[in-house]
Amino acid sequence: MLFGPWLLHQLYGGEILEFGWVIAWYSLIFPMTLVNVVLACAFRALERTQPLFLATLAAACFNLLAVYPAALIFGVAGLITVGLVSELVILIVLSILVARTAGLFTSRRPRGPGRAVEGEAATVPSL
Repeated sequence: MLFGPWLLHQLYGGEILEFGWVIAWYSLIFPMTLVNVVLACAFRALERTQPLFLATLAAACFNLLAVYPAALIFGVAGLITVGLVSELVILIVLSILVARTAGLFTSRRPRGPGRAVEGEAATVPSL
């Protein structure tokens, strides 16, 4: 019942029904935005706001470069695509930085008692 054309007809009348696809495509942005908000809260809780700045800077640069040509060539579809890709850029940058912060990209094995990483002296727990 709450599909794009029905909702547009209820809100704006029948003459705008040709843009019902906008709601369907724009709804793809919301899940990415929700994940981005969670990742941003995690970085703020860790008091590491530089990744947020980097992700926002990357998305802003992409928007500045792509929005005008996309609007000229593809119209509304181009603008929605730029919005989707912009949120995707933020999601990718923050995900990579979270993985790097969590140590998911390191090749070191977890250290147990008496195990040392290469080039490190082994520590023996005292009794």
